[in-house]
Amino acid sequence: MAADLPAPVVRQLRLVVEAADHEAAVAFFRDALGLPEEAAFSGECRDAGRGARR
Repeated sequence: MAADLPAPVVRQLRLVVEAADHEAAVAFFRDALGLPEEAAFSGECRDAGRGARR
């Protein structure tokens, strides 16, 4: 039965935030919520993490 299966483990959460005030958004998520900034990218990154789809 499905109820006997263990719950899946979340290993990573990727969050993309577009904000008018980048520094304020980073301060909120990093300082207020305590979320670590693992990596930062600038510019167009619509295909990031999806593999090469062209």
